Amino acid sequence: MGKIIRLTESDMVRLVKRVIEEQKQRVLINVDGIPCVKRNFTFSVFKIMDRKVLSKFQGVSKPVLSKSNYIVFDTTDISYPEKKFGNVTIFSNGQNIGSFSLDGTTLGGELNSVMEKEYVAQGDKSKIGWVFCNGQLYIYDMVGEAMRGLKL
Repeated sequence: MGKIIRLTESDMVRLVKRVIEEQKQRVLINVDGIPCVKRNFTFSVFKIMDRKVLSKFQGVSKPVLSKSNYIVFDTTDISYPEKKFGNVTIFSNGQNIGSFSLDGTTLGGELNSVMEKEYVAQGDKSKIGWVFCNGQLYIYDMVGEAMRGLKL
């Protein structure tokens, strides 16, 4: 049986503040789904919290699942000691709307660790689906979901 500990109100406040601060520092958060999309996802869905990345998606698409809205994640030149995390190219409605490097970014480190756990090997160029919903960016494994029968 677990040990019972007593917490004062100030202990609770301090713990809650610490959890909130840790969440602010994270730039990729695992979530249950995408609010604008009423579907169940088989694979993980992540919300991107990095403001620099969010700014690249402002006003580019309606909040819908689409096989034309994806990110190509190029892991060709990844090197963990040098914090080289690859590049991403954003496609909206099938059109290339820009690219940027993840090198040296917290998002790059987090995204690489997530992709490494899934199936992406160094040198792959994987497609990641995205939905911009209520001012938030959500990404999901569009290839895995399509294989599981999710219609985009």
